[in-house]
Amino acid sequence: MEKYDDITQRYFQHVLRRFRLEAGLTQEQLSEKIGVSPGFYSMMEIGRKWPNINMLFRIAEALGYEVLRETEMDGDKLCLMTRKGPPV
Repeated sequence: MEKYDDITQRYFQHVLRRFRLEAGLTQEQLSEKIGVSPGFYSMMEIGRKWPNINMLFRIAEALGYEVLRETEMDGDKLCLMTRKGPPV
């Protein structure tokens, strides 16, 4: 049986990449918008790095989402997001 963290990490990687591609951005373009190096961003997409909550807000904003609510589950902070319009 897979651990919860493994499933969460793979889901996050998939969603992050999908949202970036839907926004029509390259990894380099998105990394510039959120203020990290392209290498660091790439590591997030392959699951070797995790964003902190502040970076998650920057990612959401750059992809045209807004965070509706923060919640905590099993000690982890989670964000519920919705699309607010075309990416900025």
